[in-house]
Amino acid sequence: MRGRIQPARVLDLPGWWVWLAYRGGIPAGAAYTYHDGSSLGVYQVGTLPEHRGNGVARALMAAILKAYPADVVTLTATDQGRPLYDELGFEVTTRAIWWWPSHTGDDSGEGLR
Repeated sequence: MRGRIQPARVLDLPGWWVWLAYRGGIPAGAAYTYHDGSSLGVYQVGTLPEHRGNGVARALMAAILKAYPADVVTLTATDQGRPLYDELGFEVTTRAIWWWPSHTGDDSGEGLR
């Protein structure tokens, strides 16, 4: 459904966490994680535009990493997020190209950014 990253039922799955960061008492960023018992996946780290550049994503990642200090942590970074993950000591293991439909009926990729 538009406007939802995941269905609400995932909140009942063991190992699934949604992280919310506040700045000045206002929700400013969020992320979600899934822990399978030995490793952690970090997904959809994001900061609202009006709060970017103020350490919101860094605070989220610091809290997440502090909660799982001994576990392997993986994520997929965008170009915007990569500098933070580099600073936090993450290493690139591979590169990926993500595609989505342009909704123009053209599947050449011209509508992609």
